[in-house]
Amino acid sequence: MLLMPLVMALGVVGMGLSGLIYSMVVVGLYLARYPVELAVRRRSVPGLRRWFLIYASVTGALGVFLIAGYSLWGLVPLIWVAIFVFGLYMWLIRRRSERTAPAELVLVAGLSLTAAGAVYVRLGDWTSLALWLWLLAALYSGSSIFFVRMMVRRPVRGRASLSRRLKLGRRAVLYQVLLWAAVLAMAISGAVPSLVSVAFMPLLAKVVLGLLAVGGRPRIRVLGFMEVGHTVIFAILMVTAYRWL
Repeated sequence: MLLMPLVMALGVVGMGLSGLIYSMVVVGLYLARYPVELAVRRRSVPGLRRWFLIYASVTGALGVFLIAGYSLWGLVPLIWVAIFVFGLYMWLIRRRSERTAPAELVLVAGLSLTAAGAVYVRLGDWTSLALWLWLLAALYSGSSIFFVRMMVRRPVRGRASLSRRLKLGRRAVLYQVLLWAAVLAMAISGAVPSLVSVAFMPLLAKVVLGLLAVGGRPRIRVLGFMEVGHTVIFAILMVTAYRWL
């Protein structure tokens, strides 16, 4: 979820040295997040403060070099937005509400900002492409929340009845309806290439097949590999839609 928006956006606009440094900053921020999260959860881990200072100092130095060296001052507002989202998510963790669907959607929206930042870093200006790639990445990642919930709530053994599957999958289906309405509206209006819709078709097939499957709950590891595979396919199709077709 962290790398997909970043990789997808850099695949569309190109990597370059600035893109590489930006990628290092994103990964560094994600690593620095973990000690903060553990502290908010009040979990004592040896060396927690030391590792946070290492991650934060190295990432901060790279960030300053990227912004000042390439005159990318437009990243500053994005940083403030990211800080707000991060603070909101930490607050949800403190309230033990981070496992709810709204909280996970907040996290998805925040992580998907890396796509918008990548576009700005490579183009040197805030364009509509940054907005659309952020939105497309967030829409895709948000679907996984409801799909995984649908699958892990199935009975451990035995067959799941149709009524049971429909009840568990109603939110996943509703999300797909809203997702496709948004994607088709963007494609018809010309905001995104029409072939972008093809990138979402494997996602739709995954949800439909999940509803049709009568078996019990799949293993978490199997679900994890499935999500990784679909994410890779989505990123490849998105880059193809923007760059080669």
